Amino acid sequence: MSSDERRAIEARAMEKAREWLISNGHTVKDVSATASYDFEAQGSSGVVKVEVKGTTSSDYSEIFMTKNEVDLHREEHGTTGIIIVSQITLQKVDGKATAEGGAVFAAIGWDINLWNITPMAYRLSKKP
Repeated sequence: MSSDERRAIEARAMEKAREWLISNGHTVKDVSATASYDFEAQGSSGVVKVEVKGTTSSDYSEIFMTKNEVDLHREEHGTTGIIIVSQITLQKVDGKATAEGGAVFAAIGWDINLWNITPMAYRLSKKP
């Protein structure tokens, strides 16, 4: 997938997640540029740190997360959330990727420890 397509999917997932949070009584602040999660959502039970993932697949049961994302959800489980937007469709309009649709799976108060976590990459550095 091209970087243009990945950006379009991410933007669509963020849009759908924001809509879901607002429709479920949260006020939403986008912190994706400065934090290891995407939204701070204020609801009746307090502030929840929400990670958003988007995919064109119909299967939302498997996602990729960075080490920082996993660490946050492990350390603060129960006070974080995950929103996975699946079934996003991609189109090209005037050579630019656009994304539409999407089905929302949301878990506020998410416990990452209920999911299998498998390391997918390792960082290696030369020993001194």
